[in-house]
Amino acid sequence: MMFEMILLDNNDKSVTYEVRNHDRDIKIDSITVNKYDKSYVLESGKKIDNQFVSSSYRVILKCLKDGKYPKWYANGWG
Repeated sequence: MMFEMILLDNNDKSVTYEVRNHDRDIKIDSITVNKYDKSYVLESGKKIDNQFVSSSYRVILKCLKDGKYPKWYANGWG
């Protein structure tokens, strides 16, 4: 399985990515993460409940630490 992230917005307070199932080419959700307290909001209004979104959240936390926000990112697991 492969997840894909597409940058939708990057501003002073937060960063937003669309999370996709790359293998099936479908949107899973969009996640906005606060750059200061690392809290998140999903477009669906849910909590993180699948490995696509949880993997994306971990990548975004690394992006926050590095201060770099790629326009596109993909990764997967066996």
